[in-house]
Formats: sequence, structure tokens, C-alpha cells
Amino acid sequence: MKTETLKEKRVALIKQMEDLTDGKEQLTDEERIQFDELDTQVATLDSDIKRAEKLDAEKKAQEEAEVKAKAANIPGAQGGGSSEQDEKDMRKYSIRKAILKKAESQQGVGKFDGIELEMHQEAVREGASSGQTVTGLGIPSMVLEQRADLKATVDAQGGYTVATDTVGFIETLKNNMATIKAGAIMMPGLVGDVSIPRLATDSVATWRTEGGVAKQSDPTFEAVTMTPHRLTTYTEYTMQLLKQSTLNIDKIVSDTLFYSIANALETAGLEGSGTSQVPAGILNASVNDATHGSTNPTLASYLNIVNMEKMIAVDNALVAKMAYIMKASAAAKLKTTPKVSSTDSVHIWENDPLLGGVVNGYPALVTNVYTDDTIIFGDWTALMYGQWGGLDLLVNPYSLDTYATVRVIIAGYFDVALKHPESFSRIDDLKL
Repeated sequence: MKTETLKEKRVALIKQMEDLTDGKEQLTDEERIQFDELDTQVATLDSDIKRAEKLDAEKKAQEEAEVKAKAANIPGAQGGGSSEQDEKDMRKYSIRKAILKKAESQQGVGKFDGIELEMHQEAVREGASSGQTVTGLGIPSMVLEQRADLKATVDAQGGYTVATDTVGFIETLKNNMATIKAGAIMMPGLVGDVSIPRLATDSVATWRTEGGVAKQSDPTFEAVTMTPHRLTTYTEYTMQLLKQSTLNIDKIVSDTLFYSIANALETAGLEGSGTSQVPAGILNASVNDATHGSTNPTLASYLNIVNMEKMIAVDNALVAKMAYIMKASAAAKLKTTPKVSSTDSVHIWENDPLLGGVVNGYPALVTNVYTDDTIIFGDWTALMYGQWGGLDLLVNPYSLDTYATVRVIIAGYFDVALKHPESFSRIDDLKL
């Protein structure tokens, strides 16, 4: 039954109850029975109306979602997932081809159309929902998170397409960022500011006598807030390279593009200044003072390496999955420094057939984004990278036109946050 009909019946019942009691100080037994019956019917109708309103609200929400999805032409939105055709369309998308089409259309020698235009329009809509404006060539997050598994095929002329994996943005970050390999968390698809609660102080238990009153001790929480910061970098491609249609060239173009973002993100995560729109990295986290690291060149010794572990253990932040990440120069020093004495053949940096590099029993990785000969030890799952929307590429075919080269300025919105800065210790500058 429709909601309005139920409400009309309820109004009629209330009118009967009012008529029954109008001008009377006391009801007869028969009138009281009749009044109670009407009251019961009203209560039943109230439950029916509540259920009907809930169904109406759900139906309305579903209809609005379908209208928005249809208007936005979002692939797979109405079906709750991408259709087989959507997946085929996604596999046709090429960042190389999108850059080429954009450059040629700006030069007046081609059109920006097809699946490249559709994905650009989706990036514009996605950016608008996140509060960002796409000014160049948009690449939506659905493309960045896509991993296209391409099989070898035979074309009409009998030639072969080499089976190649075109790895998506997130996979490229995992392959190129030591912090993510060590456990750092990548969170794409964020909308608006993100507040993540973390425990500031635990509740404290107290001993009491039998029958003694328990003392209240509530834990306190604080928020780790992530806000979008605009990250920009650029790379360059020759027009000759962009016109190559092989899958290997597609991979070169996308990997070059994604690596520049990966390098900038890792730099911010490790030693971001926290000023001038740059997120604060581990080296500039407030907790990383003298109790959690060093400020002067530190002797490369096994004692100092183990002391990094102790710094975190003292703060009860030592967990099972920990790792060292250091600059290549620092790694080289540890590989040639004995653990105990100059006659010891066992060096601080060891190799394990499964883990690879091992220092103090923990995995050890190398990155060259550090400015100094730095080593950081910690629980890398406490490091979070956030991403809002997709990427915005400003394709410039003019600045290097005499070299037949296209400059692509890459912009995206990212942030870095630490769930628990106490989870990290550092050696700022290892003495080589």
C-alpha cells in the first residue's frame, strides 16, 4: 500500500477518536473498548507507514543513483560493476595514444576522440566530485588502478603482438617504491579531507580493595588528517616515440610517467619538509627527535643499528613486520662493515635467499631519494599515501617543438601521513 494512502487512513482513525471523546468527561465501557481498538489500529498504521517510508527512500535513492550514472555515462555504474564491454574498452585505452591524440589535436592535425576522450571526461567528473579541476588531459583512477593482462594475438597480416603486461599505476608504485615494498599503505580514490583516529593515551588500570570503587580512566584519541596537496612533475617524449603503437612502447611511456610520481611520493614520505605545500615525511615528524635518531654523522656499527630497534621497542611500537630502508651508499658501507670485529667475516648487511637484504634480522631495502646517507628503521605500515582522483596531464607540444618533442606536465593530488611516528627511528647521516 502506498505511503499516502496509509497516512490518509491514519488521519481518519484519529478523527474517529476525537469524535468519540469530543465534549465528554468520561467514556462508557463500550466507548473505551472502541477507543482502544482505534488506538491499536493507529499504532499498527504507524509501523506500516514507517516501513513504507523506508522503502520509498530506498527506491528514491536507487532511482537518483541510476539517473546520475546514466547522465555521467559511468561504465558499469548501474550494474554494480564493470561489464565485459567496459573491461574491453579499458584494455583498449593507451596513455601513449591519449598523449599523442591530445598533442596532435592541439597542433590542428588530429582529433581528440574515442576511448581517450571518454576516459578524459570521466577524469573531469571524478575531479569535480573531489573538488579538483582537470585543466589538461585527464586520466581517471579507474585507469590508474587497472592492470591489463594482454595475450599474444595474430593480426590480419599475420604479425604477432608480443605478450606484454602493461602494469597499472598502483602496481608501478609497488614495484618502484621501497616504502610500499616494505609495507606502506597506498589509499587511492579519496574524497575530501580524511581524518584517521589514532590512540593518544591508553586507559590506565588501578588496583582497588575488595568492594573499592573503580576509578574511571578513558583512553584519549587524536586525529591524523590527510588533505589533498597538488603534486606536479614533468617528463618528455619525442613524437616519433609516441607514434609507435607496440605494447612495449606503451609500457615505456606509462612507466616513465608513473615513475616520476613514485619518486616524488617516496621523497615526501621519507623526508618531506612539511612546509610550502610539501607533506611532512618521517625525518620531519615531530617525534623523531634525539630520542629516536641522530643529527650528526653516526658511526657504522652493529651496536648503532641494533640501537635503532631499541628506540622503537622503548615506545612499545615494535611489531612483527619491520624493515630498514637506506640510501645505496649506506647499504654499501654496511655490506663491508663487520658485525663484531675487523676479523669477522660476517657483515652487518647479510643476504637471505628469500628476503634478499637482511640487517639485524629484518628486511633491508635501498632507495636513493635520501639527501644524506640516511637509514630509517620502522613499521612501514604506519606510513600512508593518499590519492584524490586521477592524474591531470598538461600536454605541451610547443615548448620543444624544434626537437619534435612533447613535454607532459603531470599533476595529481596526494598526501602523506604517519599513523604513529613512534614507529620509526633513524640515523640521519651515516659516517662512510
